[in-house]
Amino acid sequence: MTDEAGAIYQANLDAVTQALWASDLAQAMRHVSIPHRILTTDLDLVVTSPDEFFILMTDLMEKLLALGMDSYDRRCTGAAFVQGNPDLIRGSHETRLLRQGVLLRPVYSSEMLLARGADGAWRTISIESTICNRDHEVISPDMADDGRRALGQSPVLRATDRGPNEKV
Repeated sequence: MTDEAGAIYQANLDAVTQALWASDLAQAMRHVSIPHRILTTDLDLVVTSPDEFFILMTDLMEKLLALGMDSYDRRCTGAAFVQGNPDLIRGSHETRLLRQGVLLRPVYSSEMLLARGADGAWRTISIESTICNRDHEVISPDMADDGRRALGQSPVLRATDRGPNEKV
């Protein structure tokens, strides 16, 4: 792991985690690229719009809070610049879902690919996790089954800042 790549990777993890914990999805969007690919052992989903990201993250946080989670700990375990491309970082991290310091679910590993945009900001473009979505329901079943959720059916969308990925 290079120190610089690891620091950038951990900063992305921290920024997204803090934004989600604060229910500030617009802030989370500042650290995620659209389209955004999410893979688990049984799911391959491409989030193609800020609205889909908002739905996905809202559902995720609702599920985690329903478990009684009071801490969402993500720690970089390795990261390096992609050889020949200083604007890409590939890294890995472990996630712990905790309540009063006790694991709610087994620790799981993920790998992310981050890209530096023209504005100099680093954003996650994909995440691949070692969990089974069917068992852990990280992605809502309706979104997982269809690869998309009908936006008109979602009560979670609000007129709010979608961050730098907003499409007008």
